[in-house]
Amino acid sequence: MRYRAKICTAIMVISILAIGAVSWRQQILQPSPSRNVPSSAGVGGRDIDVTNGLHPDRVQSGGWAQRRAVRRELHDLDAVVATYKEANDCLAYHSARQEVSSILGEKQWDDLSRETLETLENMDASSARNMHVLRELEGLCRGSDQKQLAEVFSSAVFEAALQGSPDAEACFVLSGVSPLEVSESVASVHTEVNRYLQYAPIFTRNALERGDPRVAARELSRFVASASVHPSWLDNLPGADPRLTWRGARLASLRALPEQRERMEHDLVELGKRGVLSPSEVTQADAWARDVFERQFAGQASINVDSPIQCHSSPDVAP
Repeated sequence: MRYRAKICTAIMVISILAIGAVSWRQQILQPSPSRNVPSSAGVGGRDIDVTNGLHPDRVQSGGWAQRRAVRRELHDLDAVVATYKEANDCLAYHSARQEVSSILGEKQWDDLSRETLETLENMDASSARNMHVLRELEGLCRGSDQKQLAEVFSSAVFEAALQGSPDAEACFVLSGVSPLEVSESVASVHTEVNRYLQYAPIFTRNALERGDPRVAARELSRFVASASVHPSWLDNLPGADPRLTWRGARLASLRALPEQRERMEHDLVELGKRGVLSPSEVTQADAWARDVFERQFAGQASINVDSPIQCHSSPDVAP
């Protein structure tokens, strides 16, 4: 009875989300004053009119291209950072649109008796998450082109990283070249891969020296990962400094969500078995992590070390 009640609850939630998605789909076909892009957007401390001189229909179809055009004239780091974050936001928007459309057309939802409770709960969470992203980003991203977004994101995050933006350096490392999957140019993907192999080690070291928790968690996973069965371009990526990785990962573990902390502590044990660090180096790295945690992060809420928030304008739209 309890399982059946939970399934009924899940069905109700799914139905509500589906109705919401249909309503959202209908609304985007009609102009809505509340969903228009604001007439000004703060960039680098300045208020900029992004709608002045634009046809109303262009503004209603989404403001990303207009905001990007304005920022291209600013030539400062804040503008470049905002450009890559908003481009990645819009890539997330398109991904959410595709998932919602797929969910609405899924025939297997006609019979939920074969689904486990965990699957149903994940469906609910995923659907709610996608609807939230769509509502948050529709005014900015509607009508934007995925290929253009991917290309702008790739170039802007690299430019910002070269200029020393900590967020951009971490995002460059964490994102790899995945946004270019929508690109049709094999040559451009080859260029991106080579650029990543050249610069990711530099940006990774910078991030680890700052104690970036997400980059540290990623590098720890790379250290203990099993050898890949199939060759990959990542096989040519040099490993990070194990000492910096250990201390950054220990600090990240202290700040991480409980299930992430459990995983990272296990991985640290595995890394210790590799013998890449001496006992004294481990002791020093652990002491550094505890000291930084107590001075800067004690009492703060746990963070999601698997979410690349440096790649987005807000944690609300980061996966």
